[in-house]
Amino acid sequence: MEHNQNPKRQTLLTIVGNLDIIISGLALVALVLITFLGVIARRVFNSPFAWQEEMQVFCTLWLVFIASGAVFRTIDHISFELVVDALGEKLKWAVELFVYLVVMATLAFTLYRSYLLVAQLYETERLTNILKIPYYLAYIPFPIGCVLMMVSDTVVTVRRLFLK
Repeated sequence: MEHNQNPKRQTLLTIVGNLDIIISGLALVALVLITFLGVIARRVFNSPFAWQEEMQVFCTLWLVFIASGAVFRTIDHISFELVVDALGEKLKWAVELFVYLVVMATLAFTLYRSYLLVAQLYETERLTNILKIPYYLAYIPFPIGCVLMMVSDTVVTVRRLFLK
């Protein structure tokens, strides 16, 4: 039985599947624009944006941590393929599974600690100095990025180790 998906549904799935890349791309564009306009304002008009650094930090955090899931999904992160590829198939499989488990443990710990940080910032209602934006909005990409990395790495690892 052939399964044809609706093109609109497929487009929606593609967008949702790449939402991390879209959000990171928007954060990058915003970061570049804010930095460029800030330089012009400071150097040409001698009137720097007081809020520039706060927004640059926000954009950088959103860019780095939201894009991290895409890095795992596309397998563009640093790895030791040369060493692992030299191993036999069974040992290679065991090493890759061990690495996956270590990465998951590290990400689970980071997720837990970043959740505590975001919860603390939310409860204390701490605001940025200039724009008065809640600090938890700047740091919420930490736990989101951890979840994205965990999901992406799990999908890639399951495909690589179990669905060959």
